[in-house]
Amino acid sequence: MKSISRLIKTGAVLALTAVMTFTSVSGAPSALYAKTYKGTNENYQDYPQNWSDVMYSNLLVTENGLVRVQAGAIEGKLLIEYYDNNYKLVSTKKVNLELPIFGAVATDGKNFYVLTGKTNYECSDSAEVYRITKYSSKWKKLGSDSLYGANTMVPFEAGSARMVTQGDYLYVRTCHKMYSGHQANVTISFNTKKKKISYSAVMVKRTPTGYVSHSFNQFLGIDGDSFIGIDHGDAYARAICLYKCSAELSAKNNSGKYVSLMDIPGANGDNYTGVEIGGFEISKDTYIVAGNKIDDFNNPRSVRNVFVAYVDKNLKSKSKVVKLTKYDSTDSNVSTPQMVKLSDDRFIVLWESDGVVNYTLIDGKGKKKTKVYQMKGSLSDCQPVLYNGYVTWYTWKNELVVFNRINAAHISKTSSKVAQGVEALQDFSNATHFNEGIYSTICSYYINNTLTGLEAIIYDKYYNEVQNVKYLVHDSELKIALINTSCESITIPQTLTYNDKKYTVTGIGDSPFRGEYSQIKAITIPGTITNISSTAFNGLDKELTLNVKTKKSNYNKIVNLLKDTDLSDEATIKRINPATY
Repeated sequence: MKSISRLIKTGAVLALTAVMTFTSVSGAPSALYAKTYKGTNENYQDYPQNWSDVMYSNLLVTENGLVRVQAGAIEGKLLIEYYDNNYKLVSTKKVNLELPIFGAVATDGKNFYVLTGKTNYECSDSAEVYRITKYSSKWKKLGSDSLYGANTMVPFEAGSARMVTQGDYLYVRTCHKMYSGHQANVTISFNTKKKKISYSAVMVKRTPTGYVSHSFNQFLGIDGDSFIGIDHGDAYARAICLYKCSAELSAKNNSGKYVSLMDIPGANGDNYTGVEIGGFEISKDTYIVAGNKIDDFNNPRSVRNVFVAYVDKNLKSKSKVVKLTKYDSTDSNVSTPQMVKLSDDRFIVLWESDGVVNYTLIDGKGKKKTKVYQMKGSLSDCQPVLYNGYVTWYTWKNELVVFNRINAAHISKTSSKVAQGVEALQDFSNATHFNEGIYSTICSYYINNTLTGLEAIIYDKYYNEVQNVKYLVHDSELKIALINTSCESITIPQTLTYNDKKYTVTGIGDSPFRGEYSQIKAITIPGTITNISSTAFNGLDKELTLNVKTKKSNYNKIVNLLKDTDLSDEATIKRINPATY
């Protein structure tokens, strides 16, 4: 069996942390805006080469509403955002990762559970490698427990990590690189009341939950009193594997049952399988997995199509594979699909091809109940959830977080909404796009359920001038962009009002004063600032004066932010008494 190395997906993760999002215009100085992280999560659920990855983007449905948990946005921390029913940001938290490597997050509707890990290249049995931590609804740590050694060199290696709760237990299905250097699956159960790990399967041996190596993606579910584990195997076994056993996991219990939902052609240990799986659900009568596979296993470049594989719950009948798509050109190759349960026998399967999201309704045996619908947008590593009657997931790309929705009762109806409840602009669908050679995309708005890319629409009538600083203003969303100023000193306002709506200025972006604007000698900063880009003062005079207009109790916080920027040691920072702008 071949040894494998972990594939790391690059690109930092976006965080929207202020009252309103402020983006920048390329070719002009950057902007005053809420702190963002460049990159995207679009298509991060996809793994067409060999193995999958953990889900850094998570939506959790709780008794307090919808919670976005984003790993990777802030080094060593989880970014946690609470949204109301209109996707308006209500509050934000940052929680330290217990161990350096993020694995998974789950909720029982009230409490939260986070799985983290740590490398153990020394193969020490006393080294902590997995930790499960329980948090309250307000993210107060309630307790944790760990696995040590656990035949683990690298946790979450070359696979995913998923968790579900049932009764007093949290169940984990994940993977690791073992002491031998090979990769396999891992199963853990955690008593949520005692906050103790009650079971783990980490060794190369028969277990009721099933040993699979290599296991390139993992899913799990609880069906009554049964535990169901799903693996994408490339060797032992080379198949989409299903293991079923009692949910009362115990090292003494070896009565698990194995089913191959779909055998995969090829040699054992050949990392390339031509198969991806992206969803597992439990129907009234069956266990069903959604995936894609190449049509010709002798030609790795052949077209991929979406399928579902299912087996009756009694595991006595042979499993069946149902092809959902009939693409015949590699130009239409499909992404890793995802699946959402609407009811006991209704499921939506989603996939991306030709730059659009496709989806259809199926029953528990893969029979299509509707035609294939399409919506503009993308899938991501955010597993869609059913929330308030909508199949919901989010994507982010640079300055925008977008919630995408499919009406579960009328699935032909879709919508997308910019995070924080930003209202759509008036329809500029027919507006002229110009200055495209000078300005980059300002933003994309979702108008009348249709994605409309408004690339560099710069009209004088949308400018609003405040104290010699020009701001780009649209009806219900404010984009602050410093366009032109000849002043040696400027004052950043703490709020701006446009169309009777007030916006709070909370951040200073990347290099807003560079180039021809370097004549600025003094900048007054309001006390509302909570984040400042590390390159905020790039190109300015070394002896720049910064007046921090805030109360004493807030002054040191802003000074600490300034210390993390490219501000010269010769610059002067001083506090001035706050006043109404």
